[in-house]
Amino acid sequence: MFAFGNYGNPTIAFEAIEFYAKKVKSLMFYDVFLAFESLEKQMNNPEVMERINEKMSMLGSAVGRYTSEVLNPIIVRTIGILWRRGKLPEPPQEIMEDPTYEIDFVGQLAQAQKRSELNAIVTSLQMVGQMAQFTPEVLDGINVDKVRDEVWSITGSPVRVLRDDGEIQQIRQNRQQQQAAAQELAMAGAMAQTGKDATQADKHIAEAQAIGKKK
Repeated sequence: MFAFGNYGNPTIAFEAIEFYAKKVKSLMFYDVFLAFESLEKQMNNPEVMERINEKMSMLGSAVGRYTSEVLNPIIVRTIGILWRRGKLPEPPQEIMEDPTYEIDFVGQLAQAQKRSELNAIVTSLQMVGQMAQFTPEVLDGINVDKVRDEVWSITGSPVRVLRDDGEIQQIRQNRQQQQAAAQELAMAGAMAQTGKDATQADKHIAEAQAIGKKK
């Protein structure tokens, strides 16, 4: 048997392992998912959203490429296989008229990446609101229904709590009818008051004329 001496430096080996471990964590965006672990102060909501946007922007290219090159083809092929085998229900009429569709991911990571879009919408609405103080016509260009749907989609809120288009239309028609009835009532009241004032004025004129004749 021969004995081999160990003349290496373990510290160098540990440092090398730690170096490559950090490289692997960096490639896997380990620090992004621990964005709030080392915080030492309380942050308000804008600061939190800014930190999230900063970290999600780092994931954007990697996640976007993985989604478009891996997940989307898998989902499209799976849908095609299930459709050919008759495993899917009849699609909505909108899909039958326009067979193109877009896959929307609703996971926590996808929602976190969409938060930047939500911040952009909020900022834009605030700026438009300030502009509307001087030029109210600027609000005519904003479709509030589309803004609501976009915000609901970005936040991942359940759509079952929203009213359908028919209910919304009925509510708006009822509101318009109530407003029209209130305007008619106000106009009738104003006309009645005008008539009353005219009658009172005629009475005063008649009284003045009678006094003049007596003199």
